[in-house]
Amino acid sequence: MYVRSLPTQIFFTNQFYQRVLLVLVFILFASVGVQAQNAYTNAGLPVPTVTSDKADYAPGEIATITGTGWVLDRDINVVFKEEPDYPDFHVYDVVVDANGNWEIKYQIETRHLGVKFTVIADGKQSGYQGLAYFTDGTISFATNGLLGNKNITVNWSHTQGSGTAGSTSFVSPGPSSTLGINNQTLTFNYPLIIDGVSYIIKNYTVETTPNKGVTTTSTQISNQLFTGDGSATIKITANYATSLATTNLSVSNASASYGGITTLVATLTSGTNSLSGKSVSFKINGLEKGTAITNSDGVATLSDVSIAGINASSIAYTDFITANFAGEEGVYASSSGKGNLSIGKA
Repeated sequence: MYVRSLPTQIFFTNQFYQRVLLVLVFILFASVGVQAQNAYTNAGLPVPTVTSDKADYAPGEIATITGTGWVLDRDINVVFKEEPDYPDFHVYDVVVDANGNWEIKYQIETRHLGVKFTVIADGKQSGYQGLAYFTDGTISFATNGLLGNKNITVNWSHTQGSGTAGSTSFVSPGPSSTLGINNQTLTFNYPLIIDGVSYIIKNYTVETTPNKGVTTTSTQISNQLFTGDGSATIKITANYATSLATTNLSVSNASASYGGITTLVATLTSGTNSLSGKSVSFKINGLEKGTAITNSDGVATLSDVSIAGINASSIAYTDFITANFAGEEGVYASSSGKGNLSIGKA
C-alpha cells in the first residue's frame, strides 16, 4: 500500500490538493514461534489476509483496512509504524466478528506522501503475527528534444491490481505530476505524433532517487528493479528526435567554355515524389554560386553561373559542383549531391 499523486491533467501548486494513491501490498508471514506459525495451518485454515477498500485516495479521505480469515482470534492489536520515523504510532485494538473479519478506518494525510508504513497485526488468541508493508513509490514523466512547449499525454498501465491503466498529461519538458506504483512494472507509451509532426524516441533516461540514472529503450519500468523495495522517486524522460522524410538531391553534370558561363541543375525528391518550392544552394569548387527554387518537377536551375578562374581541361573536374538542400523542420531531412564540371577551350 502506498501514497502517491494521481495521474491527473490538473497541475496543483499546493501539495495539500494533490491526489494520492494508497494501495496495500501485503506480505504476510508468521514470525513469532512454532505455536504461532502453526496456529492456522494446524487447524487446516488459510492464512489471514488484509486488504484496502480501493486503490485511490486523496488527503482527507478515509481508507478502510479490512482483515479476513482471523477465525481463531477474538481481538487483534494493529500498529501502524511510519518510515521516516514519526513519533506517534497509530495503534488499534479491534474486535474480530463471528466470521473472522475486522475493519479499521484510517485517515489519509498530506504528510503521508513519500512515507513507508509497516503494519503489525497480532492475533491475541492465536499468537499469529502478520506483517504488512506499504510504501510510496512515485514515477513522473518528462521529455527532451522537443522545440517549444508541447502538450504531451503518456498512456500507461501497471501490474498493481487488475487492469490498472490511465494517462498522465503535462506540458513539455515537464516533469509531470507523479504516478505512484509499488513494487510493480509500469508500461508506458509517449506520443509519436505531436502537433501534426512525426517524431521518433531514441531512448529513455530513467533517473532515480536514491539510485543513479540509466538509459534504456524499454517502455517497461519496474521501480523495484531500480531500488529493491519499490520506494524510489523515478523520472522517465523520453529523448525525442524528429522523424523526417528522407530526401535525395541529384546534381546534373555541367559544361562550359573557358572563361564563360554555365547552368547548374539539381533535382530534389522524397521517395517517388518531386519536391517543389524548395531552396537549393550551389557551389563550384567550394565557392558559393547562388540558390534556386525547385519547380513542380523538383528541378532547381541556376543560370548564368561564371566559371572564371577555372582552367580548361580535357578531363572533367570530378564532383566539382555541389548542391545542398537544408531540409525543412519537422517535415524533410536535408540532403546534398555532387556533379562533374567540364571546361573546354574558349
